[in-house]
Amino acid sequence: MDFIQLKIEKDSSITKYIKIIRKFDNSLSIKMIKQRIDENDFVMGFDLECYL
Repeated sequence: MDFIQLKIEKDSSITKYIKIIRKFDNSLSIKMIKQRIDENDFVMGFDLECYL
């Protein structure tokens, strides 16, 4: 099992990143995604085997 986690460095394109992440996983709120980016935390994680 391979677990992938995504961390995004804060910059001026945060809105673009949020839109892409929401297309991939709309269970995360925009507020939560932005908060995790601001705190330099992992934004999301998923099991790679689920997408093969």
